[in-house]
Amino acid sequence: MCPHTLDVVSCLYPAYIYSLLMGFAPFKIERKGPFVEIKHCKIYHVLSTLFYTLSICFLVWMGYTKMGYYHLQSPMQRFINFLYLLLVAGLMSVNVLFNKLHTTSLVTLWRKICHIDTLIRNRGIKLNYRRLMYSTSTFCIVAATLHTCYIIFLVSIQNYKDPLFSGSVYFALNFAVTGFACVSCSFHAFFLLIGHMFEKILEYMKHRVLRSFLLDSDSKSKSIIDTADLHQELCELVRHANDVMSVQMLASFAVTFSVVTLQIYSMVNAFNIKKVDYNFVLSSLFCVIILLQEKVILSLVSRRCMGMVSKD
Repeated sequence: MCPHTLDVVSCLYPAYIYSLLMGFAPFKIERKGPFVEIKHCKIYHVLSTLFYTLSICFLVWMGYTKMGYYHLQSPMQRFINFLYLLLVAGLMSVNVLFNKLHTTSLVTLWRKICHIDTLIRNRGIKLNYRRLMYSTSTFCIVAATLHTCYIIFLVSIQNYKDPLFSGSVYFALNFAVTGFACVSCSFHAFFLLIGHMFEKILEYMKHRVLRSFLLDSDSKSKSIIDTADLHQELCELVRHANDVMSVQMLASFAVTFSVVTLQIYSMVNAFNIKKVDYNFVLSSLFCVIILLQEKVILSLVSRRCMGMVSKD
């Protein structure tokens, strides 16, 4: 139970709600007076695991059976579409597996963030919670909207013999892609907040700790030791966040590389036929832009956070 953590929790709340809706938040946040309590939710954990297990099986089955409904022009295109679905299903599997195995670590991560925020507040360091909440909310909304728009556009340009079946295919695919974006939103929220904490502590060290040299030796030593302890807590938080999300993000970047490569190949191949399908080319280009833009943002946030660590 962590006191005075409403503001820091509100910064992460958009990512938490997104994860909760997608089945990736096996805990609940309760506010009791001046405290915020983070507790495991076993029923949610079991139901979400069962749901995703069935969804992954269903998605792979549809990826296999849908090939007969496509009006494709070559076996290569059929293979690319099937591989694309397998990659998305594989990423969903990785996300689910590590979310379920790291449930305790994820709860611990949230509690550590609450604890460090309390230490920062006690030292009079003010975080820009409003800006953090705005950035997190914007990233979550834009990510979910763009991925959904891509799926809707993809559905609109397809020509299926069975509309009901095609709707089921792309509903499952949209759910998988939205889960893909959910992990990115959580990574963005955590490391944006941690990077901001490092930034404010660096400012504090420049202005407050340097002033302590003008004071007596006891006050100077205490100020330096307190700041060093806080820095150590933040370094451990970065290490813990990396342990929780590293495999998921590695899988996310691997899938992005594979999908972007396949989409670029599809665009190049589309121009080699007599009648170019510009809708197909546009959808592939849309997908490449979304995925690359997302990964560039995540890389910049991670780089900024690691840069703050090296400065300290």
